[in-house]
Amino acid sequence: TIFTSVFYFSVAMSSSPSISLLIFFFFLMIRRPPRSTLSSSSAASDVYKRQTHHDMRTLLSLVAVTLLAAAAAEDPWTVEFNVNLGPGSEDSFVVEVRPDWAPRAASRFRALLKQDFFKGTRFFRVIDDFVAQFGIHADPRIEASWSKRGFMDEAQPGTLNRKGTLAFSTKVKKDGPKFGPLTGIEKVEQGAMYHLAAAKIEGEHTRCTQMFINLKDNTKLSDIGIVPFARVLSGMDVVQKLYSGYGEASTPKNDGRGPDQKRIQAEGNAYLKKSFPNLSYVISTRIVPGAKQEL
Repeated sequence: TIFTSVFYFSVAMSSSPSISLLIFFFFLMIRRPPRSTLSSSSAASDVYKRQTHHDMRTLLSLVAVTLLAAAAAEDPWTVEFNVNLGPGSEDSFVVEVRPDWAPRAASRFRALLKQDFFKGTRFFRVIDDFVAQFGIHADPRIEASWSKRGFMDEAQPGTLNRKGTLAFSTKVKKDGPKFGPLTGIEKVEQGAMYHLAAAKIEGEHTRCTQMFINLKDNTKLSDIGIVPFARVLSGMDVVQKLYSGYGEASTPKNDGRGPDQKRIQAEGNAYLKKSFPNLSYVISTRIVPGAKQEL
């Protein structure tokens, strides 16, 4: 029925199933015909009673499904990253995915894992005491297909960008190829509100596949709408060893030696292996049940 359709539409548009149920219940109530109509015809009254009984059964079923979905959405799950830190050096770290922080991001992350998206991907932008960025596919053809699948921002703020949290990157310019977060966060720290506003507007609803690990507390990133979806549960010492020798990408405003995002997207690992052979990279990923936090 149209009311069931309204419910599923509201689920798609909201990260809160309870809100969706309220929307459905509201439409159910406004559907009730005027009392004069019911009293004028016993046949109409019988039809209405049968329809109401059907709607209530539908509502109870949706309540059950929603409660199960909400319970599943709130349940954290863990992923192990096996990484190559450099020639002859391999190690791993484990992240805990928190759908209760960012359900849309957690869903996209799971979709990427199912496609084995991260195998061979380089940590192409590791800035000491800032972030370790990755998430551009090794094959430019696959990268191009995913680049068209941006997803919506979260409906609520979530948690802060603390050290060890993971968040999806947002675009520096909405119509450009480059994803942040930018260095130069000091401009934000100094309270220049227009930098916050500009970064938030340009990055709105632009998340796709790129993400980063916070190497320190970067709480100001939360002010521009960047919401973590996971945290490093164990192996933060491994994350700190990711190769950072190339630094920031070279631009007219800095003297960085790092790779250019546009070229990675266009040429993939062929470009990185040739020009940036020391970059750390993901060997494999796997979902691991029951992982525990390091003490």
